[in-house]
This record gives sequence, structure tokens and C-alpha cells, in this order.
Amino acid sequence: MSFLEFLSPIARKRNWFLGFWAGFILLFLAIFLLLPPVSKSTVYFSIRPVGGGETTVLDPGVEDAEKIAEMIAGWARDPGFREEILQRSETVIPGFKRKLSARKQNRLNVFWTLSLSGRETRHAEKLSETIVTLLQETFGEFSQNSRFAFELTEPNVYHDTDRFPISWVIAAILILSAFLGGASVYLVETFQGKLSFLPHVWRVFPESPLLRVPGKLRAPEEKLIEQFVLQFPNPRLIGTFETAEKYFALSPIEAVDFEGETPILLVKLGETTSRNLENLQAILGDGVGIIVFES
Repeated sequence: MSFLEFLSPIARKRNWFLGFWAGFILLFLAIFLLLPPVSKSTVYFSIRPVGGGETTVLDPGVEDAEKIAEMIAGWARDPGFREEILQRSETVIPGFKRKLSARKQNRLNVFWTLSLSGRETRHAEKLSETIVTLLQETFGEFSQNSRFAFELTEPNVYHDTDRFPISWVIAAILILSAFLGGASVYLVETFQGKLSFLPHVWRVFPESPLLRVPGKLRAPEEKLIEQFVLQFPNPRLIGTFETAEKYFALSPIEAVDFEGETPILLVKLGETTSRNLENLQAILGDGVGIIVFES
């Protein structure tokens, strides 16, 4: 089955596809507009010797400084430290444990990150200031009884709101909606038990001659159908979909003389059901002709 044949259900049900596509676009746009903004605050500082200049990885005390950086990053996982931040800033942030993190970078640098969403974002500046104050106080208490002669540099605080570029959002919504719209067409045909692809017909009637009509009935297709039908002795047309009677003179299956006449089944992909075709095969066998309308 070629790629174009795989897309044939979408081509047949293009109005369904466009309806599903538009519906998913509206749905995803509504979800995007309703999503609360997410703010990300970063507190950045370094560890350096007291009274010293810029610390480098070649300095003899860098290993000690690295241990201090690891210790400070670990404070973010301390429940008491997190609770102190909330109490001092007089805020209530559900799930604060998941929204506060810290990591050591380049051995001597420490990043504290605070991620808030929705109405919580209004507390971002207050919480960041509290984090800076508490870090300085806690480190000061630690330094008084420590052999490490190091200090924190002046922390830098950055606030940013995470929003994807609108062009990315629109492109993603269009692509995802198109995919889901196409999938919905396939699912509808599947749940209705309709034949979607030509191999389904071949599987039910593997030995029967089959004529494929790719488009709507036009003069060339009508002539082709006539030539196909006249190959059979005493052909009788039998419809398997509702609109077949609008274009052909059909015979009820009970009126067909199976001894002297040849049933010609009119099948339309997307409308004929698998059950109907399987029932006809059980009654007629493979001694039939089949005309398949693909669109």
C-alpha cells in the first residue's frame, strides 16, 4: 500500500478531517491561553577566599571551596531551610519542595532556582530576596566555627517568565491538530466497521476479479465499468452501500439466480462495512466480480 493510498480515508472524508482539525486547533489554543504563566528565578553566586581575589580551579583551596559549594547546594533539600524561607517571606506555596532546587556548577559556582506558576509568580521577588538573606546568614553562622576561610560573592538574581514563542506554539498546534484530525477519521471508520483500504477487500475475496474506480463517476469510468461488467455471463449488480442505487440499477440478492447469473458487487471504501462484505462472501463465494469505488 502506497503512502497516497494510506491517506485515502482523509481524502474521502476531507470535510470530517477539516472539522476535526479545526476543533483540535480551538481546543489547543484554549488550553494554551488558559495555562498559567511560569516564572523562573535564579540566584547565582560563587565561593571565594576571604580577602582574596578571583578564585580559579588552580588555587590550592579550590577543593575546600568545592565542598562548601556542594554543602550550600544541599541546603535546598533541607525541609527546615525551605520552611524558614516560606515563614520569613510570609508566603504559602504548595509543593514548595518541587519548586526549589540548587546545583553546583564549575566547582565554585552555585545556582538556586525557584520555579513558580500562576498566582504564585507574584511572590517570586520576595522569595528570592529571602533566599539570598537566609543563605548569607546561614553561611555566616557556618563560617564562624569553620576552618574554611571563604565567603559568598554578592548574589545575582534573575527573573524570567517561561513562554514559548507564539510562532512555535501555532506551528505545533497546527501540526498536532492535523495529526489528531487524521487519526480521528481513521478511528471513526474503524469503530463504524467500514472498509478503509483496498487490501481489506482482497482479503475477503482473494480470488475474485476486481475493478478499481479511483474517482467519481465520469464518462471514462462509466465506459470502463461497462466493459468490466460485460465480461461476465448475465451480470447482476448488487450494492453494498446506500448511495449505489442512485447511479446503478441494482438487484436484490435474493433475486439472483446463482446458477445462470454472475453477481457483481459494488463496493465503496469508507461506506461498505466489513461485516456486509464478509456475509456476501459466505453466501456467494468467490464466483463474483467486484467494482471498488475508492473515493
